[in-house]
Amino acid sequence: MPKKALQDSSLSTPELVAAFNALPRQPKARSGMVPNEWHFELRYIQIEPTPSHVVFFVQPHSRFTHMERLPLGLSSDESGMAFFPDTAQQAAPMIAKSILYAFVNNLGMNKMPIPNPPSPTAPWKLTTEDKELAVAVGAELKRIGVKAKELLEVGITNRSAVAVAQESFSSFFDIIKRTTGLTGLVAAAIQTPEVILFHNFTITEKPIRLSSGSLSEEEEKLIEIITEYCSRRSNVMPPDGTDDDGRALLKDTWRGSAGRYGATSDKGRRVPQRGCG
Repeated sequence: MPKKALQDSSLSTPELVAAFNALPRQPKARSGMVPNEWHFELRYIQIEPTPSHVVFFVQPHSRFTHMERLPLGLSSDESGMAFFPDTAQQAAPMIAKSILYAFVNNLGMNKMPIPNPPSPTAPWKLTTEDKELAVAVGAELKRIGVKAKELLEVGITNRSAVAVAQESFSSFFDIIKRTTGLTGLVAAAIQTPEVILFHNFTITEKPIRLSSGSLSEEEEKLIEIITEYCSRRSNVMPPDGTDDDGRALLKDTWRGSAGRYGATSDKGRRVPQRGCG
């Protein structure tokens, strides 16, 4: 298949699989000095106007990195909000395809100002930090027809390699901020995105909702009072929290309407906390 065609992100999955399976694979990287093992992870880059999820690749021993924005094929001025997975199973098909695409296209080296870039090769081993994502991506690689058995069992990245990935991505994210013109306090306020982990995240199939029949009349009235308190608090409290008149108004409101339900002022036990505001 022509090299130019491989760089088209709209390639069908079977075409990518065929090209990936044809790549040479060796236990050692091209240099022969480090293992041909690659860590990958999913993160979300929140910078407007083009936020998107990304797959970040790191070869921990050489610290070589590569990134693919998701979904594949996004232009530099296009948002990636169309891809927003809630589970590892939802994320796996796009991540698996991005793995094939990244290595078939030589981890972007064909587009770099490098004289005579090396030929593309496939990884010997893949790892990731999240165990659910590891299982899901391995299953997806098997489903779409990747032949290398070692790649169908994605490993769990060890702590030292995770630390390398975090350090590498932090440096990479700093470059992104500078490239987009973010500097000084504004840049400092934008935190480095964390790795998205699915194994400790659960979605309930049926959201829990409180129906009117599930609460007593007294409980419903108390909820109304708390809601009113929060609303008034947000309206009368300045950011520095020094408005004594506002505090007095809130105390009077709380005492007058909630006292009969067992709630007291801030000298008691059950005044709503700052989270209301």
